[in-house]
Amino acid sequence: MARVLVYSLVFPPDGVSTAQVLGEVAEDLAAVGHEVFVITTQPHYNRDHVAEQAQPLRRWRGGLVYESRFRGIRSLHIAMPAGRERLGHRLRGWLGFHVLGFVLALESMPRADVIIVPSPLLTAGVVAWAITKVRGGSYIYNVQELYPELAIQMGRLKNPLMIGLLRYLERFVYRTARAVVGISQGICDQVIAVGAERRKVHMIPNFVDLRDLTPLPRDSDFSREHDLGDAFVVLYAGNMGHAQGLETVLDAAEQSGAAALRYVLIGNGVLYKRLEEQIRARRLTNVTQIGHQPYARMPEIYAAADVCLVPLLEQVTGSALPSKIFRIMACGRPVLALCNPESELADLVRAASAGVVVPPGRPDLLSRAAAELATQPEICARMGRAGREFVIKEYARPAITGRYAALIDALA
Repeated sequence: MARVLVYSLVFPPDGVSTAQVLGEVAEDLAAVGHEVFVITTQPHYNRDHVAEQAQPLRRWRGGLVYESRFRGIRSLHIAMPAGRERLGHRLRGWLGFHVLGFVLALESMPRADVIIVPSPLLTAGVVAWAITKVRGGSYIYNVQELYPELAIQMGRLKNPLMIGLLRYLERFVYRTARAVVGISQGICDQVIAVGAERRKVHMIPNFVDLRDLTPLPRDSDFSREHDLGDAFVVLYAGNMGHAQGLETVLDAAEQSGAAALRYVLIGNGVLYKRLEEQIRARRLTNVTQIGHQPYARMPEIYAAADVCLVPLLEQVTGSALPSKIFRIMACGRPVLALCNPESELADLVRAASAGVVVPPGRPDLLSRAAAELATQPEICARMGRAGREFVIKEYARPAITGRYAALIDALA
């Protein structure tokens, strides 16, 4: 059995999806006998107060670091400013995470045989490499989203010098990692195109815990709390950032007019306030915006929907595959995917017979598809059942986390 260090910017009780995935991987690695320990940050982005109560953080090292136990796994959390603080504060937090993370790995944790470090921080991969140079072992770089490609494709990163530096770091990380794991075949292909050796690239998708996520009745505390009982609910739950193109949803809601369609946006992100202002300015009475919710409420949130949105801008087709699609299908709800019809996301929806694909940036097609689904409850129910059957067969947690365990066995 190996000693495994998870070195990640996010980890439970942080509420983002990558934290959830890493927590479940860590738990299952420990369950098969690996010794697992974690260096991460204190929750700072989507705070999940239910999870934080179940996993309390105790001050350690004068408040620069906190300590917790995640299902028996020792976790050290480096202090980090809130996710929406000014950029200067966040940069200082990221620097502290790298410096303190390196020091803690050397002096406060056992020597790791294997380090797991996820994207998007390429610099975290550099720290993992430095730890292995001092203490031995090797590291796995887990590509959840392809950076810097994603930022370039969205037009968020334009400075040639910065792009050149990040490209250099990307090649360095792929070269020095013992293994690179991509969560989709498209990501793996792009990693190889950048220069990673094909033999060290492994496709291990994200997954779903079918014990936590299961179909529930439509009527619940959540649906009653937000008065969602009568309308046909088109729901999005997740990050409200640039990659999702949620403005299209507002345009579709405006075109739907007084039709009995209700668009519900749940989550947080850099565009939350902008969307909130647009909803108010455009007087979109058929749109409800709700802040980030605890992970424990996801089954009843999805149960409150008739169809669930998975939006992805066309230009980021090969750089990301939203893991929310597995959660939606696990909860027995049909998918309305706003994405390039030639993308892996679209292929997945069609392979599962779990929903409908609409090109991004086409609010007319979105509103039309939603209106048609509203008149076809039996088709929605059939797509929901097909999606759940598909994830049971292809994306159940034990089978996928077992592939991480097998990879670690091979490396260690």
